[in-house]
Amino acid sequence: MNYREDEYLQLHTLTGILSFSYAGASPALMGACAHRGISLSFCTPAMSY
Repeated sequence: MNYREDEYLQLHTLTGILSFSYAGASPALMGACAHRGISLSFCTPAMSY
């Protein structure tokens, strides 16, 4: 997937991330979110936790 630079979000603008896929998150992203108090939630496409 190709992203343009203006499509990135700054972490300080987020209070939480909710993912409806199986892609997961990198350890770096999880650590950065934990350091900043940003919640991460992963659900299946069928809305299961």
